[in-house]
Amino acid sequence: MGYVVTILLGWAVFARMLPPPAPSLDAEQVAAIYRENMFGIRVGMIFILISAFLFIPFTAVFTQIIAKIEGGAGPL
Repeated sequence: MGYVVTILLGWAVFARMLPPPAPSLDAEQVAAIYRENMFGIRVGMIFILISAFLFIPFTAVFTQIIAKIEGGAGPL
């Protein structure tokens, strides 16, 4: 849950990338969006990097659960 909250906080709140820029915008308008929110995008990407670290324990627990269901170590 912490992973989802952190990634959405970084992506949607700070970087303002949800929803993404409209495809109908030209290159100059898209560049202006990035230029105007440069600090917010950088802070948002830091939150996304932190969320990657929060994903590691989730993956480890999930892997252990699947190993118990499968009955030991799998071929991979």
